[in-house]
Amino acid sequence: MAQGLQERWVIKEADEAVCRKVAMECGIHEGVARALVARGFTSCEEVMGFLNPSLDDLFDPMGFAGMQEAVEVVQNAISSGKPICVYGDYDVDGLCSSAQIVRFFKELGIEVFPFIPKRHEDGYGLQLGRLEELAGKGFRLFISVDCGTNNKEEARFLKEKGCELVVLDHHQVHSLPEDAIVVNPHRKDFERPFKDFASSGLVFFFLRALRSHLAHERTPIRTEDFLDLAAIGTIGDVMPLVGQNRILAKFGLPLLREPKRVGIRALKEVAQIKNGVSSWAVSFALAPRLNAAGRLGDANVSLDLLLSTDLEEARLLAQKLDQENRDRQILQNDVCNQAVSIVDLEALSHKALVLCGEGWHEGVLGIVASKMVEMFNRPCIVLTRKDDVLVGSGRSIACFDLGKAIDSLRGLLLRGGGHRLAAGLTLKDKDFPEFRKRFFEIADRNIADDALVPELQIDAVIELRDLNEKLFQDCMRLEPFGVGNKEPIFMARNVEIEDRKIVGKNEDHLVLRLKQGKDEKRAVFFRFEERVPSSFFDGCGLVDVAFTVSIDDYTGDACARIVSIRKGSSA
Repeated sequence: MAQGLQERWVIKEADEAVCRKVAMECGIHEGVARALVARGFTSCEEVMGFLNPSLDDLFDPMGFAGMQEAVEVVQNAISSGKPICVYGDYDVDGLCSSAQIVRFFKELGIEVFPFIPKRHEDGYGLQLGRLEELAGKGFRLFISVDCGTNNKEEARFLKEKGCELVVLDHHQVHSLPEDAIVVNPHRKDFERPFKDFASSGLVFFFLRALRSHLAHERTPIRTEDFLDLAAIGTIGDVMPLVGQNRILAKFGLPLLREPKRVGIRALKEVAQIKNGVSSWAVSFALAPRLNAAGRLGDANVSLDLLLSTDLEEARLLAQKLDQENRDRQILQNDVCNQAVSIVDLEALSHKALVLCGEGWHEGVLGIVASKMVEMFNRPCIVLTRKDDVLVGSGRSIACFDLGKAIDSLRGLLLRGGGHRLAAGLTLKDKDFPEFRKRFFEIADRNIADDALVPELQIDAVIELRDLNEKLFQDCMRLEPFGVGNKEPIFMARNVEIEDRKIVGKNEDHLVLRLKQGKDEKRAVFFRFEERVPSSFFDGCGLVDVAFTVSIDDYTGDACARIVSIRKGSSA
């Protein structure tokens, strides 16, 4: 968050009696009990179900609309020996989806051909030219993953060529193609309440369904072995880590500690991840490297890594991805600086940003849009010009459905779609003024004024004396953390700063000694000047501290990892 953007601290409400009851019956720290009750878990049964998910709680895969037909078509293709092409997407979700299917069929002894389009040549989704080329090579069944839901023309083309199309996708449904079998949790006839799957999670369910319908004795395949890829794709695609996704991630992440896949092992090496892999490590270390090739060049490098069975080959591929990720960071920072430079008071007069530049690299637009949302706390679309066409990506804030907004403007777009928090689009340059005008109108109409003020959600107010190892251990039981299941943030009121010291190579971190009554605790405040100026601490008096819980590397004791600080408030 930009230092100049003042945040509003919001303490979540939780019934005191329910908190005490949950803490006592579940044997958990009262601070964690408060956090869970505030998040809607009001009984010990609900809390323990959340803390201890089971694979038995996963949906029956045959309950997905279209799954029965999809399995039958694929099963028939296997029996008749039809050549199969897996048409994926170039991001981490599409890559993990493709890798699951290719690897599953490999274990069946069946070779399928994976096709990953190039972002800069093909764009997103099924493309007629590529499909014609692939059909001409003899492929008769296409399994489209992480794309294809709304490709009616392309589905019709394949049918006319005598080919079948099965779509496994999680993008918003506009109009289902009649000439394809579509498995998508956003279909109206999928009746389960949880719908926020990544495609890699959906593919995992498809493989479970297919495995149960294959009567071969030659298929002793454990579909649970694919949970690592389902977890990476789900976390990397920023899906909410609740419900079914929590189960996939909870059981998938442990497989990454000592990965069987040499590609994941090599990727951990270049990312300098030595032991277990957290959701944070997936989001900020593994997924960016897997995404890097698709952003700047050829995503097949990433797919080859995920499918590799040779460690030395995998190490070379991982090193290439690591370098591409470094190159991506340089490009991203350059475009981000240019984007910030054109945000003026006029741009901020609307409740959304639409930024357009010349020569901005298409592969980093989504990341730059995310940075703009962090800085200005409003939806942002970032576009680059390619001749007479604009190509872009958008990111949003929680209260604004960006995918729905883009869908409502499809008449102005050559291509567009996405999720609640992210979208991609392509439009003609001549339509840009009208698009921007109408997008601003939608944002200004649907976003409340106070929604532009960032909120810091406080899960529970505790005393410093409650900051102990039990609190840390019980917080860790809430992992994996991510969208929909943030790491708990606690607040301690009216705390004294007994001592502080600037540390770090760049002198951008603070180590503090906090005191409340007789209790003293150590705290660390990383990159503190992104939140408050150094002058804040000069004679600041009592302060309120918002923090997560960590373990001190030096003492082994529980300590506070500060996320924000303000002048003290009354109790």
